Amino acid sequence: MNKEDILAMSRKDNDKKDPYEMEIASKGNHIASAGMAIVVFILYVSNIFFKGEQDYGLWSIMAISMAVRYLYTGIRLKKRDQVILGVCWCVIFVLSFFVGMYKIIKR
Repeated sequence: MNKEDILAMSRKDNDKKDPYEMEIASKGNHIASAGMAIVVFILYVSNIFFKGEQDYGLWSIMAISMAVRYLYTGIRLKKRDQVILGVCWCVIFVLSFFVGMYKIIKR
């Protein structure tokens, strides 16, 4: 293979993967996750103060979102720390989901 063939193959592979767009999408995901965490926290604390009860459903939604994000990133990029964070968020999801379901069924 000569230099031109290698460059042509590289352009073809990277044709739909604009690094700038990928970075913007990644930052957007981080900002969305932070926004979701803030809203969940506010709703959770409001429930405790005004109703006197905890809403585990809110944590379930946030935890599954974070788990999928970290697991996907960790597996695709082969980053062990991301996979570990994803597994931790999965554990938080399972616990909050089942505690929330138990409270719903118990009522």
